[in-house]
Amino acid sequence: TRRAEHHLGRMLELGLKPSIVTYNSVMNAYSAVGDAGGAEAWMARMVKDGVMPTEVTYGTLCKVFAHHGLVDEVKAIMATVERRGLELNEYFFASLIAACRLASPPDVPSAIKAFHDLVARGLRPQCVKRALERVAGQRRTSQLFATLNNLQAKPPPPPATHMMKSGSLVHQMLTPPHLVPPNLPSSRCSGIVVQPDMPKLVASPVDGAGGLGVYYPHKDAGQADGWMMGESTD
Repeated sequence: TRRAEHHLGRMLELGLKPSIVTYNSVMNAYSAVGDAGGAEAWMARMVKDGVMPTEVTYGTLCKVFAHHGLVDEVKAIMATVERRGLELNEYFFASLIAACRLASPPDVPSAIKAFHDLVARGLRPQCVKRALERVAGQRRTSQLFATLNNLQAKPPPPPATHMMKSGSLVHQMLTPPHLVPPNLPSSRCSGIVVQPDMPKLVASPVDGAGGLGVYYPHKDAGQADGWMMGESTD
C-alpha cells in the first residue's frame, strides 16, 4: 500500500492527473491486505478529485468488505451500483456470498437469496458455486443447482390449441393467432366482418373456394371494430 500511495503521490506532485486505473490500483492494494478503511478513504479521495468510480472500483470495495463478513456493507455497495445505472456482475454476487460465509454467525439465507437473485438476472451461476458451497454446504448447493437444471431443461409449453368439428368444417383457434398481414390485395379479401368474437383462424370457404380463411383486426371509416378475411391458404 505504501508503494502504491508513493507512486500516486508522486504523480500529484508532478501535476499529473491520476486516471481511474491508478485509483483502482491503490484501492486494490488496500483490499489485498484487508484494509477496508484505507480502500474507502481512497475512493472518497477519488470522487473528491473528480474521478467517478466504476464497476471495478465498487467491486474492489465489495471484496474487502467480504473479507470482514460485512454483508450489509456489500449490499449497500451493490445498491449504489444499480442506483448509478451500472450493472452488477457475477463478481459482486460472489463477494456477497463470501461475506455471508464470514459473517458471525454465517448468513446462509442471504447467501441463497443472492444465488436466486443472480439466476433471475441471467448471470452465470457456476461463477458462485464454490463460494456458495462454502457457506451453504455441498449438499444444499447441489440441490439448488439440480433444481435450476431441471427448470432449464423443461421445454416451453406449446400454444393452446382447440379443435372442434362443425359438419364438414373444422374450426381451429390458436393462441397466439397467426394473422395475415394487412397488405393483401383487395381482390382476395371478402370484406368486413363485424364479429369481434370470431375465431382468428377459421377453416371455411373463402370467396366460394374451399380452404383456410384467416381473419385479422381491421379498422375502417365505416366500422369501429371488425375483422377482415384474408386470402385462402389451401
